[in-house]
Amino acid sequence: MVQRRHVNATTTVQMRAFIQESQMSVSHLAKILNVSETTVRKWKQRKSVEDCSSRALHLQTTMTPLEEWVAVQLRIQLQLSLDPLLEAVKQHVNINVSRSALDRCLRRHGVSRLSDVKAKYTNDIKNSTRVSSPLSEMGDRFVSVTVNRVPNFEELDSIASSKQKYLLVATATKGQWVYVDLFDDDVVEAAGRYMLCALETAPFKLRRTLVKNYREFLSKYTCISEHVNNQRRLAR
Repeated sequence: MVQRRHVNATTTVQMRAFIQESQMSVSHLAKILNVSETTVRKWKQRKSVEDCSSRALHLQTTMTPLEEWVAVQLRIQLQLSLDPLLEAVKQHVNINVSRSALDRCLRRHGVSRLSDVKAKYTNDIKNSTRVSSPLSEMGDRFVSVTVNRVPNFEELDSIASSKQKYLLVATATKGQWVYVDLFDDDVVEAAGRYMLCALETAPFKLRRTLVKNYREFLSKYTCISEHVNNQRRLAR
């Protein structure tokens, strides 16, 4: 069988086997084989004569497994290119993440190519999202909101709270505005935070909220009701 060596290797397989079997000193072996003493010591410590992978055993990353999962979910749900996705991740997930680190993260999880993401996940997102006919007729003039359960991660085991975590993602105007909330409290409270953010800080105005029972909606979301009343007072 043909054995391949690394292009920069200074020893052959036979030389490595000779080093491992020899009882001569490191300096003497280095001299007769015309290699460095560091190379001799390396092969004396190894049990195999084959080249090992040069890939790092421990990946250097500034993102935790939970943050990587959130970044991947944003990639799948929003289907943004790398630079807009980087802005969203920096703003909502990890401010210290670099462009190259995010790219490596997407490659590790198999979502580096946007065309593959659209082909693989678009149908799943459409089937899992129930949109009423009035919203579908409005085209891009509405905010899309999704809530997903967060899987268990080792980093979450040390947290005293045993509540299930959820990820709320809202986007509008084709991903130009993004809101992300990772929460373990009540879904109603999380929805209230989103509504207040959309009403006060979003670069657009919510002209209509489609709900089945508007009074029940305001009774549950008291913070939104107060905001609406304040807006009415200012309008007067």
